[in-house]
Amino acid sequence: MANSAGPMTLPTPNHAPVEVENHKAHLENRRELVRSVVMAGDSALKMMLLINGGAAVAVLAFLGKVLSKAPIGLNLSVTNIKAGLVRFMLGVAFVGVGALSRFVAIYAAMSGSPRIEVACSYAALLAGMGSLSAFVLGGMWVVGAVW
Repeated sequence: MANSAGPMTLPTPNHAPVEVENHKAHLENRRELVRSVVMAGDSALKMMLLINGGAAVAVLAFLGKVLSKAPIGLNLSVTNIKAGLVRFMLGVAFVGVGALSRFVAIYAAMSGSPRIEVACSYAALLAGMGSLSAFVLGGMWVVGAVW
C-alpha cells in the first residue's frame, strides 16, 4: 500500500490543471482500491469465523443428540471428536490473529511503515490459511470419529 514514488501529495501550484486533476483521480482510485481490499479482508475473516465456529457448534449439537439416545453398538470415538473440536477452536483463534495482523498492517500503512505493513499483511494471509487448514483437519478428525 505504500507508494514507491513518494508521499501521496498534490502537485505544486505551478503544474497544469490537467495534471492536478489526473493526480487527484489517481489518489481517489488508490483510496477505492484500499477500501476494496479492506472490505474483502473483512469478508474473508467473517467467513472463516463462521465456518470454524459453525462447525464446532454443529459437532457439539450432533454429539449431544447422539449421546442422549446412545444406540447400542455405536462406534464413536470421543477422543477424535475432541481433537476435531480443538482444531475448530484453533481455526477461530487464527481468525483473531488475522484480524489483529490486518489492523496493524493498515495502521502501519497509514503511518508510513512499509516493512511492518508487508510483514503484517503476510501474517494475516498465513493466519487465514491456518484457519482454513484447521477447519479441514478438524472435519477430517470428526468424520473419522463417526466412521
